[in-house]
Amino acid sequence: MVKVKRFMYRILVLSLIVFISACSAKLEKPIDVVLENNPKTHIVRQNIENFVGQRVRWGGMIASVINEKDRTQIEIVSRVLDGTGRPESSDQSTGRFIAKINGFLDPMVFSKGREITVVGTVNGKVIKNIDKFEYLYPEVIVEVFKLWPPTEKQVPYYDPFWYDPWYMRHYGPPFYPWYF
Repeated sequence: MVKVKRFMYRILVLSLIVFISACSAKLEKPIDVVLENNPKTHIVRQNIENFVGQRVRWGGMIASVINEKDRTQIEIVSRVLDGTGRPESSDQSTGRFIAKINGFLDPMVFSKGREITVVGTVNGKVIKNIDKFEYLYPEVIVEVFKLWPPTEKQVPYYDPFWYDPWYMRHYGPPFYPWYF
């Protein structure tokens, strides 16, 4: 009888431990966390010197990737982020910025048009040309980044039970009987 009580007590304690660990809070990744005082790209671009050293969470669509000797430079067309940190699909842009990430990133994986979100600090400004237009980019030294998986293209849904009431069931001249 005593052994059964001890066994039941151990089972109860073990099940409570499993239950409590299952209900623990989800650890948030830095990409998921909304930063306080996170300025938009176009605001930083107007006066970059005031924002040097500030931590930002920006994202958007990759425009180009340049691998340097010890790091990778990514030009990103900035977009507004949703609640999870993923860039929203829209034609609206808040500007462009340069993200510098330590190490090599494969340009075939980090290809033009892919969505990316970065968390890092504003380091300064870079002046580059977009075609013949001279553009001032804020530069971000990246701590954490996330390359989002490509979204699947929307395939139109066709109801399998729909039928055309005017569909003719024969392919011959109009004098063929309908039952063919």
